Amino acid sequence: MAVVLTLPKEIKVAMPGDHLKITCKLDKLVPIEKGTKFAFREGNKTVAVGVMTEVRPDTEEDVKNDRLKELKKKGKSSGAGAAKAAKGK
Repeated sequence: MAVVLTLPKEIKVAMPGDHLKITCKLDKLVPIEKGTKFAFREGNKTVAVGVMTEVRPDTEEDVKNDRLKELKKKGKSSGAGAAKAAKGK
């Protein structure tokens, strides 16, 4: 699963041992509660661990973007199915 991380404005790079409050946006819906522990991994390496301190609802823009992604997905899948059906005839 992919995630977009946003560091605090005054931080350009997070270093080992840093304790930071970050914002993250997941690319998929996942049930998360305040207090949930997490680990971010890159390949087989753990690059960050932490605890969720706040869970925010999606913004209107997030919901709009998610709907557009779903519509594009449906358009591609129905188009691919139609192309396969045409080849089979």
